[in-house]
Amino acid sequence: MSTKVTRDRAVVSNFGALKSVAIVAIGMMLGQAAAWLLMLVSARSLGPTEYGAFGALSVIPLIASTTALALQVVVARHVAAGGSHETVSRWIGVQVGGIAMLVVVLLTPLLAHLLQFDTWWPLLLTAATLVPLAITFRQLGLLQGAQMHGRLAVLYAVSAGCRAAFGIAGAVLYQSAFAAVMGSAIGAAVGAAAGIPFVRRFRSYEQDPSKPGQFLGEVGHATHSLIALYALTNVDVLVARTHFAGEDAGLYAAGALITRIVFFLSTAVVITAFPHMVRDTARGIRTKAVVLVTGIGAAAVLACWLLPSLAINAVAGPSYSDITGYVWVFALTGTGFGVVQVILYSQLAASQRLAAVTLWVGALAVIVLGSTVGAAGPPSLAATTATVAWTLAAISVVVQRRVVRRRSSESV
Repeated sequence: MSTKVTRDRAVVSNFGALKSVAIVAIGMMLGQAAAWLLMLVSARSLGPTEYGAFGALSVIPLIASTTALALQVVVARHVAAGGSHETVSRWIGVQVGGIAMLVVVLLTPLLAHLLQFDTWWPLLLTAATLVPLAITFRQLGLLQGAQMHGRLAVLYAVSAGCRAAFGIAGAVLYQSAFAAVMGSAIGAAVGAAAGIPFVRRFRSYEQDPSKPGQFLGEVGHATHSLIALYALTNVDVLVARTHFAGEDAGLYAAGALITRIVFFLSTAVVITAFPHMVRDTARGIRTKAVVLVTGIGAAAVLACWLLPSLAINAVAGPSYSDITGYVWVFALTGTGFGVVQVILYSQLAASQRLAAVTLWVGALAVIVLGSTVGAAGPPSLAATTATVAWTLAAISVVVQRRVVRRRSSESV
């Protein structure tokens, strides 16, 4: 009887985990769809010249969002470690966003020259969006750490939807890049305000005055780790652009979209599992997350292998049919990167300071091997990147397992 009860509880637990992952994934996909809609409508409304300016300005908050995402990770870790009603100062979002804004403001003269802007105002306005953006990511971190997955998914969609809606309004009504940026800035502020009711239950407390820079230091470390992850998962496209002719580079970039989509699906698993990783430093939750990411990836690989034309047509269109023979390799790469992401977040959950080292090594391996072995063509580069991804995944799993065992033996 006890065995049956245990088995039934495990089934319920696994179903609950899958349900949470699905909820978070839906919210993230809706948010991503809103961002894509903003770019699509802006491209049609602004025209090439103004859209080029808007596209360049959009890169700044995209890069700065790495720091905001790091803030979300650190806030989630503190909430998960200290209980759902205890969190960091309510001003930490303003502080992190203010630092990011100050950096952009100081770089404005250089950015205006590089991006060929006659005035600084669009750049300064873009910098101002970083504060409400950081506030929103703090709110997301609170909900993630407290495992409020429904609210987390809704806030993902609402915050991105606000930025997109106001940005689209500016682009359509005034048909200028400045108006689109102004709309996005207003939308970011509205999104941050909309998130306040979601986190009203949390009690705020001031940080220990004896360690004023500790929290910001953690954010800095997490930012470095996430930058390394983004470098690892995107550098192959740059290698393709450097070594291939225009058409082959475009074909590879289209296939890399499959990699990004599969990798994106693993992010929902990581976000859901992260609070458990904080409280359970043993390898149990990490193993479950790796298995789940691998299972989702295996389904994607199988789908791309059985229906390659459908997969590439859905993502990029029939013009990229030349890669249908190996489109499944891109899904395999995305799965490997997903496993690496699980290990990275388990390291961040345990505050391991060397989390980014293996990621930079992996990115360097993609550059070196991709520029030699993979330079023969898109199929070779795809196979090379997949090999690096899974080699790095295997090494990361083994190393992290040994670290956990050593820490467990030291604590006994």
